[in-house]
Amino acid sequence: MQIDPSKLNEQEKYKMLIGSILPRPIAFVSTKGKSCNNVAPFSFFTCVSVNPPMIGFTAMPGPYGDKDTLRNIRKTGEFVVNIVSKNFVDKVSDASIDSPPEISEFELVGLHEKKSMMVQPPSVAESKIQFECKLHKIVELGKGPDSFIIGEVVLFQVDEDILMDRYRIQWEGLEPVGRMAGNLYAICENVISIKRKRYQGLK
Repeated sequence: MQIDPSKLNEQEKYKMLIGSILPRPIAFVSTKGKSCNNVAPFSFFTCVSVNPPMIGFTAMPGPYGDKDTLRNIRKTGEFVVNIVSKNFVDKVSDASIDSPPEISEFELVGLHEKKSMMVQPPSVAESKIQFECKLHKIVELGKGPDSFIIGEVVLFQVDEDILMDRYRIQWEGLEPVGRMAGNLYAICENVISIKRKRYQGLK
């Protein structure tokens, strides 16, 4: 079946994307606001470059315009991406609530702040990996417009329990969570190993 995106409304296009690109990693982004610190999840999230290390996530407009996260980043130029694990994914979901800017999601959902080392916004203490970031660029895309926020990672904070030799991460201890569609999440528990071949080995 062929589906022409130009014949779909915005919600239908959104459903096609989030129902097909699965699972999606979650950027749990903490920022410093005018009156409090905020944290919110974004599932349009990816690596952008290695040297320097950069990551990016998309903040789509909310029902009242720009989200607190985007406004805070524009003002401070800093944010923290906290990697989501199984042990606190329920609180991540709760933090997606459309709360007013003066309400801290940290307090609202019962998460704990941890002082960051290189940026002003706090990290999420429950997270086993945090990327402290300085804003590199905001790219506005589409009719929203949606804002693709690119940050340079200025510090990696990693729990020693999951950090192995050569800076590898023990995924079993991380228990990473991916976003599915609707109210569904995927927990990384069953993995498969496929050895990468060289071109000469395929002849």
